[in-house]
Amino acid sequence: MPLLRGTSDEVRQANIRTLMGEIGKSPHVQSREQALAIAYAKQRSGRAEGGVVDHDEDPDLPRNPEPVRMMDMLPRGYEDPAYLQTIYRLLRQQQQLNAMYPQLNAMHPAVQRELLRRYWLGGYLGGYR
Repeated sequence: MPLLRGTSDEVRQANIRTLMGEIGKSPHVQSREQALAIAYAKQRSGRAEGGVVDHDEDPDLPRNPEPVRMMDMLPRGYEDPAYLQTIYRLLRQQQQLNAMYPQLNAMHPAVQRELLRRYWLGGYLGGYR
């Protein structure tokens, strides 16, 4: 059962068709789920690994910048009272919201954002009262 190489959806679909025909016949493919897993893994294997790319030798690409060091914007020890007040107020509001609706912490972040958006627009948190 030779599988095609590539990262496109067409290659993956062709590999799925090939593997579906091998279910039960091949010792490598015993179920539909296994066939799909093999096809998706084959598609992923054609992609490049992540990591730092050293392209200093390529004239068409910009050179890597020199290492960057963070610098303080304000003198050490200086604290802007308005900034700190805003941060403390945001933290206090988050603590109050967490205390009011502890089940929000168990939700997916996207669901949290949508519920909070509705709440801030003047609504209530649906069935989460």
